[in-house]
Amino acid sequence: MRLLGQRVWRHVIVLFTFGDTLGDKTIEQHIESEGKPLRWLIEKCGNRYHVLNNMSTDDYQVIELLEKMEEMVAGNSSFYPNANPDADCTKHLEDRSDYLTEIKDENTTKKITEQLAIEWDRKNWEKHRCKEALTHHQA
Repeated sequence: MRLLGQRVWRHVIVLFTFGDTLGDKTIEQHIESEGKPLRWLIEKCGNRYHVLNNMSTDDYQVIELLEKMEEMVAGNSSFYPNANPDADCTKHLEDRSDYLTEIKDENTTKKITEQLAIEWDRKNWEKHRCKEALTHHQA
């Protein structure tokens, strides 16, 4: 993140694939049920996300994604260099603010990464234990 800076989030859309596996659940319900790390990521991206149904041959879902990308680019056009002399001052303040946010986000990212690792280990342990119990029970 130090290399890219905080402004990179203005250019990010989270893309969910395999939307067909959601069943009756909406993507919003899925995001909410997955916990704080995913909600944090979605918020950092300005609540920009899109879902692709891998089983669908409908081109509309891709067209909709491209439209969202165009909206994002158009919304970011105000962040490019400006002929206005006051823009440099504003940019300096944004850079300083980005730096402070970056420090805070590094701590948050570290905590979330640790939470995800713990959750991943727990789920894999449970899966392994279930397979082990099933194998032992069948024997």
